[in-house]
Amino acid sequence: MITCQRITCGSAGCFSEVFNDDGSHLIYTAEHAYQQDDGSWAPKTPAGIYDLELGDHAIEIQGKLTKITTYEVKNVPGHSGILFPHVGNWPQTDSDGCFLAGTKITVLADKPAVQASNVALALFFNAMGSTTKTQLCIKDPV
Repeated sequence: MITCQRITCGSAGCFSEVFNDDGSHLIYTAEHAYQQDDGSWAPKTPAGIYDLELGDHAIEIQGKLTKITTYEVKNVPGHSGILFPHVGNWPQTDSDGCFLAGTKITVLADKPAVQASNVALALFFNAMGSTTKTQLCIKDPV
């Protein structure tokens, strides 16, 4: 099981640290955050335990439809096609609910972001090996 521990969630997005089942650090992620009726900010995927399934998907990257192989977060209430993870830096513009991979949380072009997305993706998939199905435990900030 992979654990995604959210660190913060606000108008700039939601940022998390991801751990392998042995507790070792894997990557950081960023998700698009949406303003709620009470003024708070939340991602599409609530805290909980989800199935992850590896598959082929199509996403738009810089205006171009691109085919990728990554995991889909299954059974997200009210949503489908939530991917974990894919490339991107800025959650509020590069994601519509998916998890963006990064090697660290930083500021790029004066906006909170994750950095070195392609490197983080390679690290993540190297750690996953031949795993095609697993579970993802998402925890909200403590």
